[in-house]
Amino acid sequence: MSSRTNFGNGFSLVGVLVAAGIMGFLALVFSQIITNSQKGQKSVENSIDFDILRSSIQLVLNKPSLCGAAFKNSDATDPIARFHPTSSIPTDKKLHSIFMGSSKIAEVGMKLGGGLEITKLDLEYIPPPAPPAPPPPPNSYEVNLIVEASKASGSYGGSKLSNASNPFRFSIQTNPSDEIVGCNSQSNFSEDCGSAGGGNGLICCQINSVNGVIACRHSNGTTWTSINSPFPNPAPSGKYSLSLIGMGPTPYVVCRGNSITGSVECRISNSVPANPIWSPLASPSFP
Repeated sequence: MSSRTNFGNGFSLVGVLVAAGIMGFLALVFSQIITNSQKGQKSVENSIDFDILRSSIQLVLNKPSLCGAAFKNSDATDPIARFHPTSSIPTDKKLHSIFMGSSKIAEVGMKLGGGLEITKLDLEYIPPPAPPAPPPPPNSYEVNLIVEASKASGSYGGSKLSNASNPFRFSIQTNPSDEIVGCNSQSNFSEDCGSAGGGNGLICCQINSVNGVIACRHSNGTTWTSINSPFPNPAPSGKYSLSLIGMGPTPYVVCRGNSITGSVECRISNSVPANPIWSPLASPSFP
């Protein structure tokens, strides 16, 4: 007598159980595939939304006409964001949102598509390289803008997206109340070096592109020493560039130009490269 249970001419009970097990396994596999697909889709959406956010912020930073009025705090009655490299700024006065004209493009707590939520907008001070000191008021500071956002739940990778490894770097200008009133996506400083020949070493100078202050150092081949500046005092705010020329055997010529006004000023050193005395040269004129 057989111990197998049959359903008429159909499948045996064992066959039905095996088929049910296979179906359950396939259902689990397909469910995992769908879940992974959804996670991948969310991760792609989050990355695209974060890239769009970065591009929008970069567009603002590239246009001084937009950038100067872009930074707002969370105080609706006094909305201009404040910044100072050493003084403590109240939380409600710190950067909280970024505008493009009248349109808000980023704000702490703002939810973007795909479940992405902005969690951080922070300005980090970058100390100026030696030898220039921070410029006098109106203050100008190099900063990094750090942007972070939490990702939608159920997406691949970490829990947040951040530009901390490649932040926005630019300069901001503040008024005496520490309100951010301007910005420039270009660095505040540029450098140039020159050798006069005759074994008199090398001079390198650095200019603050906002106020035109120049600081210089001389190298004897072993050490660097700060020397007199050809332009030690701030000029009217502008966009300054530097050119340094060695005129062997010893003199140097340093010129600074303001691309906004088109003016150029030059100074020539005496024959003591380690402690030069700078004299004005006739300024070139351009039609």
